[in-house]
Amino acid sequence: MPFNWQQKKRNEEQLMNKENCTPSSNIFNIRTGLEFILKHFDPNAFFPRTIRTKKLGDQKIVFSKQEALQFFIDADFADCGINAFPALDNPRPDFTLIDLDYHFQDKIPLDKKL
Repeated sequence: MPFNWQQKKRNEEQLMNKENCTPSSNIFNIRTGLEFILKHFDPNAFFPRTIRTKKLGDQKIVFSKQEALQFFIDADFADCGINAFPALDNPRPDFTLIDLDYHFQDKIPLDKKL
């Protein structure tokens, strides 16, 4: 399938202009999701950060939210993700993921386990 330059230009225009983004558009949803995720990180260390998409097949370092969004658009939003830690030599952890396994058969309440 040939690359659609006109669609790419329309996507870029939507990306750069919030007024053109409707709540039903993929770009609006991805931008909103990315902003939600970035709110959880240290604002002084947003970028550089690695992203991945199905089209890239591997991780790629990006230096801005717009650059990340452009890769997501180019991948047609398939399997897009952003790393929880900045792409620095020694990143200071500012985000913790905890997997809580809770079995309904347990007699000990979850808040007691914590």
